[in-house]
Amino acid sequence: MRKLLLFVLLAFTTTFAFTQNIKKEFTISDFDGIDASGVFKIELIKSNEHGVTVEASQEMMQFVIVKVVRGKLVLGLEPDIPRKLRNNQKPIIATVRMNALNSLEMSGVVSLHTTSSFTPDRFFAELSGVTSVEGLSIDSKEAGIVLSGASSISLEGKIMDAKYELSGACKAFLGHTSERLLMEASGASNIELSGNIQFVGLSFSGAVNCGFNGSGCKELKLEMSGASNFKSLDNPINEASVKLSGVSNASVYVTGSLTSEASGGSNIKYKGNPEIKSLDISSISTFKKIN
Repeated sequence: MRKLLLFVLLAFTTTFAFTQNIKKEFTISDFDGIDASGVFKIELIKSNEHGVTVEASQEMMQFVIVKVVRGKLVLGLEPDIPRKLRNNQKPIIATVRMNALNSLEMSGVVSLHTTSSFTPDRFFAELSGVTSVEGLSIDSKEAGIVLSGASSISLEGKIMDAKYELSGACKAFLGHTSERLLMEASGASNIELSGNIQFVGLSFSGAVNCGFNGSGCKELKLEMSGASNFKSLDNPINEASVKLSGVSNASVYVTGSLTSEASGGSNIKYKGNPEIKSLDISSISTFKKIN
């Protein structure tokens, strides 16, 4: 009986030890990009010293990949991880310290949180799977950002020339200032624009929803098809061109001139007293001024 109790106690102690989290500091070379896949929770800290601290169970730690490849920090898991461990995996916590961020690639179930601001000349990000980026601020001449799957991003700062591609059920909360912002979105993406953007070019298909609540815009070019929706009634736009098809809906506040085209069962609502430069509305679509 005593031997049985001792065996049970030993087994419990061993299991408990393997399920307890441990921390490991990785000494690596400098990097200016992040490529993360798997199941990670990343806390990004701007620092003059580069380093990574990983927190995971003792059993999981042996399968964690932390390395630098061509200037990018690679976070991932070894392919031979046991199925039982993979199926019951909890997020691996990684604290990343770096001075410059030029690129960000995330796939799988990865989340990144930061309160830091980075100033690359050019910034690139690609998010897929169920990934998320929160709190990031970028000051850059240009940026290219691609989202797919159920990924999401919140981004502040100042990006002179920003280009976005969204597909799937993505979410984007964009509060940065820009001279030019171009965006293509499809699927069931949800977008909130709130920065001061001079020129905005939007092309939506599917069931995209977009709100634009900035502090003024010189020019908007909007094309939507499917069952997409766009609303910008509190953001004065000097010159707007709106082209809708399908059963799309657009509501805009225009102060200068408005060009409108709607087909299918689409609806355009506008407020302000713009010059109507061109109007082409099909029989079952609507074009309406609102207060």
